[in-house]
Amino acid sequence: MPTVINPHHIHHETTKEKTGTQKVCISLGIALIVVGFVGVIVPGFIGMHLSIIHNAIYIGSGAIALWSGISNSRRAINYCHDLCFIFIRSRQSSSWFMFF
Repeated sequence: MPTVINPHHIHHETTKEKTGTQKVCISLGIALIVVGFVGVIVPGFIGMHLSIIHNAIYIGSGAIALWSGISNSRRAINYCHDLCFIFIRSRQSSSWFMFF
């Protein structure tokens, strides 16, 4: 008896294309991890004078971004929204402190 190949099983072996948001998260994650490690090796890199805490935040944020980009598109979208919200709030709070 001949073997019949079910085409639906072949479909599961192909890889799914990454969305644009996932690609951005992966790129951002790699960039943040690299900047964090460069900051540990060369603390005064391009005149930034960041502490070890800043570098740990860069490395941690990069790891989360990389994980979000690799895992699924919904997690990547949530990471991008959360990162933008945190960045906007930190910029607002720093500008508010300039007036006091």
